[in-house]
Amino acid sequence: MVHRAAVACGRARDLPAGPDDFVALPPDAAREAGLADRAVEAFRFVPIRVHGDAVQAETQAPLPQPGPGELVAAYWGRTEDRVGTGLQEPDGRPDCCVRTAGVEPERPIGNVVLTGPRAGRWEAVETGRWWRLAYEHRERQLDGWFQYYASGEHTLEIVYADGSSQKATFSVPDAVGAAPLVDLDPAEPNGFVFRSIHPQYKPIMASCLKNLLAELGR
Repeated sequence: MVHRAAVACGRARDLPAGPDDFVALPPDAAREAGLADRAVEAFRFVPIRVHGDAVQAETQAPLPQPGPGELVAAYWGRTEDRVGTGLQEPDGRPDCCVRTAGVEPERPIGNVVLTGPRAGRWEAVETGRWWRLAYEHRERQLDGWFQYYASGEHTLEIVYADGSSQKATFSVPDAVGAAPLVDLDPAEPNGFVFRSIHPQYKPIMASCLKNLLAELGR
């Protein structure tokens, strides 16, 4: 982009010059007009890496009010990455979340076990066999995160250190359509994305379009 106030050659020379006018010129034309030093970089094609492991955010189900001694659970959507399949650490994929209410607040928790359709099983403790589950316990509430495996009814069991337990069931909906993750300026790009980089991008582009249309009308 070349600032229009200094343009005095080529197709744009007959257009009214203003201090905020811009015109699009090829690099060679700008150099021939002696305007190469007036170039303005309004946009750039930035390298990106696109991968399709993300899923769209899902609606949270209502969480019932628990009765005395009762544990209730509800599917809480899929918006965070808190756990992997075999390790209790993020792995780059959003996890399912289950929220429970009615947890015994003063009793230490020994393990949290989740079972689902198709023999799916997740545990908070390391077993060397089952997928992992991460959880946070706050007063009478516990949130658990796990990798999606299948839709349908799931059962969450809180196993206390004394061997007693509480259980609650909830339903995981069908997986929604994948939405790609996009990393900007990656080490190994697989595409490019158009990005405005000048604070006056919109006025610059509007001025270029105005001048272009004016020249086409001649």
